[in-house]
Amino acid sequence: MSINDMNIKDIINLLLKRWKLLSIALLIPFILSIIFSFFIAKPVYGAEASVIVGPQISKIPNPYTYSDLLMYEHMVKSYKEVLKSRLVVQNTIDKLSLKDTVESIKKNITINTIEGTEILKIYYTNNNPDYTATIVNGLIDSLKEVTASIKGADNIIILDRAVYPEKPISPNKSLNVLVGLLLGIGLALIILFLVEYKAPTKEYENPLDISANE
Repeated sequence: MSINDMNIKDIINLLLKRWKLLSIALLIPFILSIIFSFFIAKPVYGAEASVIVGPQISKIPNPYTYSDLLMYEHMVKSYKEVLKSRLVVQNTIDKLSLKDTVESIKKNITINTIEGTEILKIYYTNNNPDYTATIVNGLIDSLKEVTASIKGADNIIILDRAVYPEKPISPNKSLNVLVGLLLGIGLALIILFLVEYKAPTKEYENPLDISANE
């Protein structure tokens, strides 16, 4: 019987006939996704802070010209690189008495700029929730200190400090379990197709058998 010839009753009978095989095929990815999400994957936490790159309010020129705006936008890009520098990261490690290396912290730092503004957003991820906000706040404090020491002026205004993350950002357990369920359904359908429609073709490998059936 071909797929086109099957009605709903035939499909139900087929599912009931192969329910054990289908259940196993469906449950394997589903159970694996649960094991991975709840017992294997380590939770990752994230914290974010934002700063404004520019002079203190009392030092902003009046009037504030377009040239000043361009200058501060270029300054944002420069400070973005300074924030990722070994000098700033090492200063943070020393002040917080961390055992991490510079590279291990740098690889988990994400720095974004908002186009048309002088705002820098600093994002840090770690498996330890106690680390995330502490390191982000340590980085922006070190940035203020290092740039003030180098340039002789404090051009960093802290807009938002990082707060303790209450929930992990990954793994997304619900999504992982849903994907596992969908994979299980797909695997079950593939196995059902192979068992019901591929295996019978072996009966007609001999051309004489095909002629006889015609």
